[in-house]
Amino acid sequence: MGIRTFRSLLVIALLVLSESAWSFVFFGEGLFPPLQIPAREESVYGFRINPGWAAHGEMKGGDFNLIGGISDKEFAGFAFSGVFNRNYGKTQVYGIQAAGLLNLNQGESLIVGLQLALGANVQGGAGSVYGFQVSGIGNWAEKMNVYGGQSGMINRAKVLGGVQLGLFNTTETMAGFQLGMVNSAKTVYGFQIGLWNSTDNLHGIQLGLVNLVSNGPIKFLPVFNIGI
Repeated sequence: MGIRTFRSLLVIALLVLSESAWSFVFFGEGLFPPLQIPAREESVYGFRINPGWAAHGEMKGGDFNLIGGISDKEFAGFAFSGVFNRNYGKTQVYGIQAAGLLNLNQGESLIVGLQLALGANVQGGAGSVYGFQVSGIGNWAEKMNVYGGQSGMINRAKVLGGVQLGLFNTTETMAGFQLGMVNSAKTVYGFQIGLWNSTDNLHGIQLGLVNLVSNGPIKFLPVFNIGI
């Protein structure tokens, strides 16, 4: 192999590595878009550490933001932000997603672990939670199945396998128990404990001031109701 051929191969290799470096960034940081590295249309596969907030196409790995982090296409990993985490596309959380105010996942989501916010956890798409959603105001997952629990003033899930603790709890199908001021579910397998409990189909026990069962032989009973 001649020197000229070797130089040509070296140049090609450097160009390939350069292209890969732009496409697969291991580390990202920023104050706010567009003052960030890499640019918004690029993706980060590794760690994103921001003294402000940043937005990228995909973020896969560990996300640490003083203010917030945004993923336009897809997020996979864990995240800690002082104010918010917002993901527009598919979201996969492994471990924890924590924010001082808001976790907002707008696409299909899989959460394995803990979702924590002083304000709210909001899920816009379908998917599943295997773990717990904990917030100061509310947990909204009306299209998601939650296997574990929700704790907040307002809790909403499509299917609940576990527990809802809050002032207002609602789900379509519940296997476990709801503890709150107002509890609502289309089908209950377990317990509802609160001031106002309502369901269409009761396979369990209601304890509360008002207990309603739409499809039961007795539609209303105070204090205690049981269904099989």
